[in-house]
Formats: sequence, C-alpha cells, structure tokens
Amino acid sequence: MSDDDGVAVLTILYGTETGNAEDVAYRIADVAQRHHVPTRIYNLADYDRTELICESHVIFVVSTTGQGEFPVSVRPLWRFLLRQGLPPDILSDLTFTTFGLGDSTYARYCWASHMLHKRLLDLGASEWFENGEADDQHELGIDGGVLPWLDTFVRHLRADLCEPSCKPISPDVLMPPRVHVHVSSDMAKPSIPFIDGAHMATVVRNERVTHQEHFQDVRCIDLALNRATASSYRAGDVVCLVPENKPEDVEALLQRLGWTSVADKMLCLTKTDPHRPWPPAIWHDMQQGSLTLRRLLTVHLDPFSVPRRSFFDLIRHFSPSDHREHEKLVEFLQPGEGTDDMYEYAQRVRRSMAEVLAEFKSVKIPPSYAMELFPLMRARQYSLASDPTTYPDTLQLLVAVVKYKTRIQKPREGIASSWLARLEHGTRIPVRIQSGTLLPPAQSSTPIIAIGPGTGMAPLRSLLRERLSKSDAVVGETLVFTGCRYRAKDCLYAAEWEAWAATPHAHLTWIVAASRDQPHKIYVQDRLREWGARVWDILGPRRGIAYLCGTSGKMPQQVRQAAVDVFCEHGHMSTEQAERYLAKLEAERRWQEECW
Repeated sequence: MSDDDGVAVLTILYGTETGNAEDVAYRIADVAQRHHVPTRIYNLADYDRTELICESHVIFVVSTTGQGEFPVSVRPLWRFLLRQGLPPDILSDLTFTTFGLGDSTYARYCWASHMLHKRLLDLGASEWFENGEADDQHELGIDGGVLPWLDTFVRHLRADLCEPSCKPISPDVLMPPRVHVHVSSDMAKPSIPFIDGAHMATVVRNERVTHQEHFQDVRCIDLALNRATASSYRAGDVVCLVPENKPEDVEALLQRLGWTSVADKMLCLTKTDPHRPWPPAIWHDMQQGSLTLRRLLTVHLDPFSVPRRSFFDLIRHFSPSDHREHEKLVEFLQPGEGTDDMYEYAQRVRRSMAEVLAEFKSVKIPPSYAMELFPLMRARQYSLASDPTTYPDTLQLLVAVVKYKTRIQKPREGIASSWLARLEHGTRIPVRIQSGTLLPPAQSSTPIIAIGPGTGMAPLRSLLRERLSKSDAVVGETLVFTGCRYRAKDCLYAAEWEAWAATPHAHLTWIVAASRDQPHKIYVQDRLREWGARVWDILGPRRGIAYLCGTSGKMPQQVRQAAVDVFCEHGHMSTEQAERYLAKLEAERRWQEECW
C-alpha cells in the first residue's frame, strides 16, 4: 500500500495469544521508523483481510498454538485464504515475508507461519526475503531469533523501501513513547472490576492437595459462577485470567522509580499509532477515571518478568552517559561477549526488570515512559479440571505453584500461580471461558487412553468425568496413566480414580507411574510400553483416541516415542511406518495433545 505521496508503506500484521508476536511487530516497526519508512501495524483480529490485494510490502508475525494451530485472531484470515475459487494470482502484487514464534519442544514448531507462508505463495504473492523464526527454548528466548533476523530485515528495508539519501536515526537517539503517560493533578477514583467479555467468579476453595512434606505446592481452586454464566461452560474448556502483582512489590518499585508522590493520581494516555487499539482493561480504567501508576504496575503491566534486550536498550537512555552503569548497559547491547554477559546477568538467573532497576540506581525514568518500559501483563490460560455435569456452577483449577531457586538469593516465583495461591475465600475475579483444544469422541463407546503427568490430569479429569457421569450411556474402555513422584504425596485425584476403577460400568483401568517410589525411576512412557498390547489394541484395531496432557519439554517427545515403540512391537511395524501411523492418528484427531 502507498501513502498519499505515493511512498510505499510497510504493513505489519500480527497474530498471537501470548503477546510475543505483538512485541516483535512493534520492534520491527521501531526499526522501520528509524529508517523513515511509513508503517502500519494491525492485530489480525482488527484487520480487513480484503485489503491484502492492495498491499505492497507486508510482514506477518504469527505465533503457533496447540498442535501446530493458528491463534484465534489469525483463523479468520486463514479461512479466507483457503476459500475455494480464489484466483491463483489474486495476491500477485503482494511482497511479503513471515516471522514465526513457537517452541521447538513441540512437534509442529512454528507450523502456523509455515502454512501461511506456503499459502501466500500459492496465491501468487512474492517472497520479499527469507522467513524468520523465534524459539522460546533459545537461551536468549525469542531474542535469539529476532535479533539476527532484524539485521536481515534492515538490509532489505534499505534496499527496497528507503530513499537512497535516507539517513537512519541513530540508536543513541531516544525515540518518543508510542503511548505517552500523562499524570493528572486529580486523584483517581476507586477501580471497578473489568468484565467486558468476562464473567465474575468468586473463590470458594483454595487448598493445597499435595502432601505438606512434598516440595511442590499444587492447589485446587474452585471459582463459583452464577447460573447464567455456567451455561456456556463445557468439559475441556480453558479459563483465561489476568494475574495481579504483589502490592508490596509494586510499592517498592514505585519508590525505586520515584513515582510514589503521583502513584495514585489519575492518568491520561495518548498514543501515536492510530491503528493500535487500547487494551480493553486499560481503556475501561481510563474511562472510569481509575487508571493510576499504581494500578498500571499492579494489574496492567508486567515489571516482574525477565527483561529482554530491548529493555536494556531503553533504560540506557535514562542513565547519565558518564556513569559506569551506563557503560555497563551499553556493553550488554554489544554482540558476542556483551550479549553473553547480559544473558548471564538476566535470563539465566531469571532476574526481573524491577530487580535490574533496583541495581542500576543511576537510571531515572519519567512516568511518561511507563508504557514503553514494561510489557503488558498477559492473560494466563488454565485447563479446567471440572465438568459441567458434576460441577454446573463451579470452575475447578489445578495449579502448581511455581517457585524455584537460582543464584539469586530470593527464590523465583511464578507471577500467575503465586497470585492464585494467595487468593482468599470470597475474592471476586474476572475470568474468561474459551474452548480448549481437546475434542471428546463422538461416541461414548469409543475407547480412550488418557496420559497425564502432574497437573496434566486437570483437562483429562474434565473430559473423563463428563464421559463417566452419563449413567445412561454405554462407556467404552478407558486407560488412565497418571504420572507423579510419590503415590502418597502428589498423585493427583487418586481417590477419584480408585473409585472409578472400582465402578463396573466405568470400564476404567488406572495405572500409576510414581517415578520416585522405587530405586529406578518409572515414568508414564514406561507404563505405556508395559501396557503396550492394550494400548495397541485401543489405538489400532479398535480405533480409539489417546489424550496427552502436561508440561511441554521432553515429556511429550518421550511419550510419543513410547507410542512409536508400541506400534512397532505390537502393530508389527517398522519405525518409519510407526511414525507415519502416529502422524495419521494426529491428522484424524485420534492422538490429541494439550501441553504447556
């Protein structure tokens, strides 16, 4: 697309469920801005996809969710591009590239961006330059993929969209904030819970379900709904909620930044990008006159997460150039040894942005840059552990409280899990309910294998309780593989599985893999091999369904390998045939994963 003067405009379209793609999109825009290239940025949820035929240069920044799926905001565009009857050259005027975000521990790493890239080529679009990827597992996080790709982007930007005489704005020049924060002289009004698109839920239970001597605090949290809300809740659904930071941590940060005297004054925000919509919760607080610096840091921003390189790039501008701390911040931004030092200082030990600011005392930041300084607090998703048949008015969550140590003296804590753990009985919080990725079988007689190490049992319990609670249905065989460390300390929902296993009509067999209850460790993948004949019988001749839920990382890969081994031994396949069979099960939705 061109502006009124005929100058080519770069359009950046992003789709995400975590916020990472939005962050990358605006970092790309910052680079283009420094090279004087007009730029438009859209969340794909807000973009008119019919305008694609009018665009000239577009960068798509897309994350991958679930088992190689598009984020919700990208799915309308994808369906549009898949429509039958589209001319094969409909996008012949479009020059594009894609940047994918994903996690390489998943089998379909950056699958969504790969599919989008291929489809755009099929519709006649031209590739601008090679696509990029960012891996959450990289030691530098997504920066490990973003930074080298941005160098490539600059070369093509200058060659294709910049005027020959264009002189870029130096990185040493501080750019104005994209969202300017202005502190009013008026005191803010009390905040009102934000409900748009969400439901208010009341905490009616928050108790530890692992043994007190066990190192891991896992909590069952019950959230009561009113009956009108409960009607939209289904087994396998996911709850989205936005956590809050600890008040005492926010107070300490306000003191460090020197903002305490204006912390409770009403804020007015103005933005330079007309295409960037306000986050609904921030817009609500602004309209109500309840937005303050304290509320920004408590509810809307995430200053207690690990910083990226862009954070150090910003705060160096607010440290005196002759100060040794400024010199150190500049060193962190240098390729090679400097980047390694930054990684050791921040990412490896999980040091937060607030802790960085506490140590770099020369950094003095005005409130006007608050929205540039810290990322937005992103919503967290938790798979429901309850089913609407048994718990029609209650959402049950199974939450492992994240707490661990690094070289830093203060233990690291998960922002969302620690917030949930401290919610008191009677607290009301807004929650959103959205569809999960697990699909129940069309027939209740279909046999099922459920594999759930740790809190992976939560979504499996939701699906299986709904299935087993239907007394008038003929229920097929169910194999449940539960993973834990000690059967007596952290075997989640053990009493329920024992009861179902003793119920004749349930046809349920419960198999426990307690890894530390014997000298040699036993995991769910080991039990899967031990029960290989039954597993093959269900997934082979009887065309059953397998569900795998739990943390990402090595576990899903190890369970998948165990399935391949079972197919080889009991299905009499070669390794190649077994791997193809597993891929076929996935394509038929007879092997489903929900890992996080």
